[in-house]
Amino acid sequence: METKLASGLRTMEKWGWGLSKSEVIDIVAEFIKRNKIKTPFINDIPGNDWFLSFRKRHKLSIEKPQPIEYLRKRMTDPFVIHEYFNLLRSTIENLNLNDPHRIWNLDETSVCLDPTKTKVVGAVGAPCTRTTAGSAKKTLPC
Repeated sequence: METKLASGLRTMEKWGWGLSKSEVIDIVAEFIKRNKIKTPFINDIPGNDWFLSFRKRHKLSIEKPQPIEYLRKRMTDPFVIHEYFNLLRSTIENLNLNDPHRIWNLDETSVCLDPTKTKVVGAVGAPCTRTTAGSAKKTLPC
């Protein structure tokens, strides 16, 4: 399962949705809870030691993401746009999301809009990204 998690983290980061350390730990804790897995973790929540070992085992880094404005500039490349829509089409088909009622919009409540405030997990030696809405450096209120 760790290999799938590491692969998913790399994919999400590559697509601009890199997760923070606390988000990764929350996902693992939720997986443990839902699957009723016995662990040595206190309250079945992985700690810093687990996270550091997980990063080492799967060659992941944790860095401040690049500002979104840089990514916007890069994403205006027509080849990148074409690749995005090909990937979107194949993902929608692979996940059987062809019906519009199966696609949901993100609720932006409590979404941090400053990518420099959170470090995200990604592949070692590669720049990390985290997509945000706009260039504002604030958090949307609940």
